[in-house]
Amino acid sequence: MWDSMLRLNREDRIVRTLQVLQPDIFEVHFLSGPPPEVLLTLSGSKQRVPLHSFGDGTRRFLALSLLLANLDDGMLLVDEIDTGLHWTVMEDLWRLVICAARDGNVQVFATTHSYDCVKGLASLLEREPELAEEVSLQKLERRLDEAVALDGKQLASAIDLDIEVR
Repeated sequence: MWDSMLRLNREDRIVRTLQVLQPDIFEVHFLSGPPPEVLLTLSGSKQRVPLHSFGDGTRRFLALSLLLANLDDGMLLVDEIDTGLHWTVMEDLWRLVICAARDGNVQVFATTHSYDCVKGLASLLEREPELAEEVSLQKLERRLDEAVALDGKQLASAIDLDIEVR
């Protein structure tokens, strides 16, 4: 995927997306050799830091960033989008996904069973209401003939009222 980013001159998209989680990331570098390694350059630093020193969240964000940057005018399906991520980064996760999807005109379908993940989305939409137009939550239940749809504004209200939306 990184090679594709280089060919399309889209490395800056990946850096911008990672900056959602870690604002001082300045560059991303991939080393090929066994084992392959990803290095990040931070603003104001001359040394490159291995990606693994940032934790699993940053690795997961990098993978999502690469997927989204390779899907212009496409669609991404992500099952259990919050897997392996701490509840404290859910807002950042959704900001990354919404902004990267908007930039590349990508439609994202993501599933979760995590209330923290849904609360993170609602919290983001309260802080950044301009993103609410980009979001729709669909609650599926076998006993219902159709999904219950909530737009971004309704989602934030439902969470404030402690309504179960998963």
